[in-house]
Amino acid sequence: MKKYLYLFVCVAALFVSCQSDMIDKDHSIIVDPALDPSSPTYKFDQYTQKRFGETYNVEIIYRWRDNATSASYNLVPVRLSRIDTIAHLTHYLWFDVYDQMVSPDFLKVYGPRMIQYIGSKGYNSNGTSTLGTADGGIKILLYGMNELIINDIRELNQYAFHVMHHEFSHILHQTKTYPKEFEFISMGLYDPDQWQNQKDTVMHRRGFVTPYASSAPHEDFVEIISTYVTNYAGRPTQSWSWDEILADAAKGKPDPADTLRGDQVIINKLEIARTWLKDKYEINIDSLRSEVMRRQQRIDSPVKMDSIMNELYIEDESRRIPHDWNFAEHEQ
Repeated sequence: MKKYLYLFVCVAALFVSCQSDMIDKDHSIIVDPALDPSSPTYKFDQYTQKRFGETYNVEIIYRWRDNATSASYNLVPVRLSRIDTIAHLTHYLWFDVYDQMVSPDFLKVYGPRMIQYIGSKGYNSNGTSTLGTADGGIKILLYGMNELIINDIRELNQYAFHVMHHEFSHILHQTKTYPKEFEFISMGLYDPDQWQNQKDTVMHRRGFVTPYASSAPHEDFVEIISTYVTNYAGRPTQSWSWDEILADAAKGKPDPADTLRGDQVIINKLEIARTWLKDKYEINIDSLRSEVMRRQQRIDSPVKMDSIMNELYIEDESRRIPHDWNFAEHEQ
């Protein structure tokens, strides 16, 4: 009995002690331990935490984490002087599009939990370069950020937003499988080893929007979606719009004996993707594409870019987030 009484007294004393030492949250000077107020990136870190972390439960990673990248690549970090613009564009051209066109909760449920930016490309032994990867439906890595021409939408798509839609489409089809009938359309034409040696025009006429689409059915599926939504796809030496791809594909057939031209094959693949997105996720791919293209047209000059940098953060008082940081002075 004495043991229980002693325990009760101790617990009661502890409770009184805790009550007297409770934190006054309205006047607390405690800050998130992950944020360093003395860091030159402190305001930007507050922005990414509020805009992406609190809203979408997404961590924006731009500082170098050696154990978070592939050891097979010789990589460099993204430059501080451009990460703020890239983060703004990521929200404007990707997150906010899904908020407006699908649902404010969509990316909270299906989106990645981490987006990591890498300064250089990931160069492969076969002469290709990796621009993005999706790790287990949790993390998207984007490479080559230091080479971006910020107000050139073809560049932005090539290195960032086509890649993001591509990798995110992988996450979607890994969550809800796409129709098997898609894989039969170009059966026998996929080549995982030699796609990088194929010409764009040859692949278009075989029914692929890009050479990489011909590497495997699941890559074909996400390339159809990402190319249609962003309107652009291509390699560093050549970028094609969706209409240009179809016009080129119409000049040939996958095989002389086929009844369908390359453009008709591509359109059939798009129709499967369109129906799948609508049925599985209630996404209207045509509306999504229209909104992406509308926003793309607004960032093709430095003046327009400045406007975009302020659009979501100043005009709407309820969504305003301070972003008066300047990294250039801290960069060597």
